[in-house]
Amino acid sequence: MPNIWDGEFSYKTYKKTLETLKASFELHYLIREIPQILSQIHQPKVILRHDVTDYLGKALTMAEIEHRLSIHTTYMITINSSSYNIKDASSLNIIRRINRMGHEVGLCLNNSHLEKSDVSEVERIIQIESTILEKQLKFPIFSVSLLNPISKTPPKSLFLGKKINASCYLMMKWSISDKKKPWKAEDIIAKSTKPYQALLQVTTRPHLWGREESEK
Repeated sequence: MPNIWDGEFSYKTYKKTLETLKASFELHYLIREIPQILSQIHQPKVILRHDVTDYLGKALTMAEIEHRLSIHTTYMITINSSSYNIKDASSLNIIRRINRMGHEVGLCLNNSHLEKSDVSEVERIIQIESTILEKQLKFPIFSVSLLNPISKTPPKSLFLGKKINASCYLMMKWSISDKKKPWKAEDIIAKSTKPYQALLQVTTRPHLWGREESEK
């Protein structure tokens, strides 16, 4: 079985990853849907999450690749990126285009400065930042991801700050991410045939991906 990793974070590699996942799992669930369907899952399924901290244009490219393959994923947007401003019309247009393709938009919280804070303080910040994002986008935010997962949260809890916590133990227990390369096709397929639990979460950081426009 060929390795889908070509040594680079290329769009060609990402497309092959999606094709492998699509052949091995059902890929029709967004993070906001998980509380409703988790108890009904009888076969392994996968959700894809993108933590968008930089370069919205690359997130849009990945969203378009997924859209062409009829795959819906979740894009977590930070409100304090150094490379884009969620109050700019161009940034809002990109995020809304991603949403119109059927992808979910959630909040990505950079909580590195909150490592010693109580969970209640983290929840307060989540509510503040999600409200800011909702006011700009004009639609509700249902989910959040944390750049630095909090160990103090209850292991069986799906929620944090009244949002579905994509970084919680239940959602990350069985996962792969672009922090751990390479991704091998046989490893992905093995996860579908020998599941540790019913749901696999695949996470990426879009700003790392894409060498050339021709790779789309």
